[in-house]
Amino acid sequence: MVMPDDHILVAGRFFTDSTLMGTNIASQGLRQLCMIDSTGAPVADFPMLRCEWPTDSEIYRISALNSGGYIISGRFQEVEGHPTNHVAKLHADFSVDTTFISPFAFTTGGVVFIQFIDAQDRILLTGSNAELTEDADTFPGLVRLLPDGSLDASFQIPEIVWVNPPTGIAYPIRPEMVVEDHDGTYIIVGQFQTVYGSPRKGLAKLSQQGELIEGSFVDFGIDEAIWGTWEAVPGLNKIVDVGDGKWLLGGRFSSFGGEPYSCLVRLQPAGFVGTDDRDNRSVLKLYPNPARQRFRIELPEGVEALQTVELCDMQGRAVRAWPAAHSPFTTGGLPTGMYVVRASGKNGVYTQKLILEP
Repeated sequence: MVMPDDHILVAGRFFTDSTLMGTNIASQGLRQLCMIDSTGAPVADFPMLRCEWPTDSEIYRISALNSGGYIISGRFQEVEGHPTNHVAKLHADFSVDTTFISPFAFTTGGVVFIQFIDAQDRILLTGSNAELTEDADTFPGLVRLLPDGSLDASFQIPEIVWVNPPTGIAYPIRPEMVVEDHDGTYIIVGQFQTVYGSPRKGLAKLSQQGELIEGSFVDFGIDEAIWGTWEAVPGLNKIVDVGDGKWLLGGRFSSFGGEPYSCLVRLQPAGFVGTDDRDNRSVLKLYPNPARQRFRIELPEGVEALQTVELCDMQGRAVRAWPAAHSPFTTGGLPTGMYVVRASGKNGVYTQKLILEP
């Protein structure tokens, strides 16, 4: 975190005195928070914060409160002797606020991540294997805390689930990232497949009370992550506000919303993929589809004749090209799999997926 005076607040787990590494008092040089100036030199009078137990304690996130002070989160049981599992509050001078008590129980593999702090200083947190003290064996993926560290009772903890494809076993999972949308609702992204039992492809919208907003991103999101012979579990890792009501999404995907996007896509305010002519994509009709040796293109009435047709692989590379009058378009000799037909006309470019079968 860059401070107003250009000092840099650094959180993590590191040695403040490298001469202690490998010695029997190594832990005395271990710190989780320090401050450096703009040249990288330690700020001499900064009280370098220390988290205790276990010895591999780490601070993963730090955020500033609007009312002053800071919230830290990560994997720790206490901060400078104050017991507060996984999340703690610091005063403006970085001393520990002992009135703040974490609602989490400590679990060895548990980690808590601050997502953001809203205008009311309510703290949105995601947790991985982090158990609530008041509800044993409950590992919420997303909670909201009040400024004193207590659970916000007005926020319903959402049921966010990932299903393991080989086994079909469902697991609760945390969102990778949560942001506040321009209308005050929350957008969550991740690897999940359902929210409150409703199918969602790693992208969903919640109300300020934690309820799923029906009709948001239905059947819209990540489809697959397949590049040639390599396949990964699809997921969204990051969402960034790029202005004008638009969001940039990044993650592991080769198809998004039924379109051949790879790893990066932009959303417009209305919630659709951010390219200028999305409406044109439904215009292009291919038959047969799936195809074997050839395919044809059918355009609805009112759409002007095409000029060129390209067949592209899922990486966007053209593997065949024809004049539009060449129909039917032959695909013999190409590997089976998913392709994209890109047809250019006077009024724009039209795309549609095509499956080639043996």
